[in-house]
Amino acid sequence: MPDLDILIEMSDYYEVELRELLDGERKDEKMDKELEEAVLKVADYSNEEKQKITRRMHVLFIGGLLAAIVYLVLLFTDHADNFFGGFCQGVTLGMMIVGVVMTSKYAARIRAYKKRLLAK
Repeated sequence: MPDLDILIEMSDYYEVELRELLDGERKDEKMDKELEEAVLKVADYSNEEKQKITRRMHVLFIGGLLAAIVYLVLLFTDHADNFFGGFCQGVTLGMMIVGVVMTSKYAARIRAYKKRLLAK
């Protein structure tokens, strides 16, 4: 399903109500301006949430990449057998696992569960 802002643009372009697009049925009435504004606000909120999550993921991936680079430097200089080398290797692996999980189809469920836990 496309994002809400794309659906709104489609409804404006084809001059149909948003509910008509979602239901797949043509109706005679035009989209109410208040409803359109409410849907636009929801779309903006949704886009802001996606951008916030994307920024967090970029920070995590950059941290994992830096840890991998440090580990490779330590590996090539034969200094990877210490605590710092193991730490860098663990951070790299951890960031890869977090990236896979957070880009999977279960990411929304994980975020909802986390919000419920933090609300308690």
